[in-house]
Amino acid sequence: MGRKAAYIPFSIASPKIAAIDMENCTLCGACEKVCPSNCIDFTQEDRFYEIEARTAIIATGFKLYDPANLPRYGAGLYKNVLTSMQMERQLAPTRPFNTILRPSDGKVPDKIAYILCAGSRDDSAGNPICSQICCMYSIKQAQLLMGALPMADITIYYIDIRAFGKGYDEFYEQAKGMGVKFIKGKIGKMSELQNGNLILRYEDIQSGHIKESEHDLVVLSVGALADKETPLLFKGIRPDVDNHDFILQGDPVLSPAKTTVDGIFVAGTASGPKDIPDSILSAGSAAAEALSYLTR
Repeated sequence: MGRKAAYIPFSIASPKIAAIDMENCTLCGACEKVCPSNCIDFTQEDRFYEIEARTAIIATGFKLYDPANLPRYGAGLYKNVLTSMQMERQLAPTRPFNTILRPSDGKVPDKIAYILCAGSRDDSAGNPICSQICCMYSIKQAQLLMGALPMADITIYYIDIRAFGKGYDEFYEQAKGMGVKFIKGKIGKMSELQNGNLILRYEDIQSGHIKESEHDLVVLSVGALADKETPLLFKGIRPDVDNHDFILQGDPVLSPAKTTVDGIFVAGTASGPKDIPDSILSAGSAAAEALSYLTR
């Protein structure tokens, strides 16, 4: 994409300072010589710091499901199968291209499919829970695609649309009004044509029939998984985790920020899947709990 070894990660990075991609840097030293602030030092070594604290908040987030574990969805097998994160990059204001392109040939797609619950609500995928974010971010992306590609045909294949937040159902209805198609059914098989287009074989719940449809780009709405390395950050006493490896909350209703270890609190998706508003509320709760603990 033309990015140099020394670069600012993205336009709204905070702090807005340059970083060096050491995997692609040739270590020629040219940037070190011309840096007006003498800030570049290739002799620096990693440093580890220890600080003492009376309390801590776990806010390590989640990991995205790797769809390569579900070969029926074609991730890693077919070039024109993207994850929702890859599509998000193409839709971002700082996107690498001026339009949406499919990877195989650089063409603008005409018929785009979203497969919801790719790695969520699926025992065979090892993740039986709902990720709570996939439906709405897919609908958001579909609306953005309708704006970027007004003539495109966009179809969302879903199990259930879980529009649970304030204004979410209206947002869902707005997408339907814009022309986004919603088909209730699970994808059972995917195959690729010589031109790179993809054939989806699915069960149409409304009609009760097995159908096939052709798309030139498929987006997998991948789910959220717990970061199993989070408890390993703690030496000695570790906070407990639930059946899905998220940090176990003391009481999900009365004290959702508390963990099983006194003085350690949890915020955001470290305790389970959440959307942005719920994550913000969770962070406020954890901060209040930590402050209360410090003032005892």
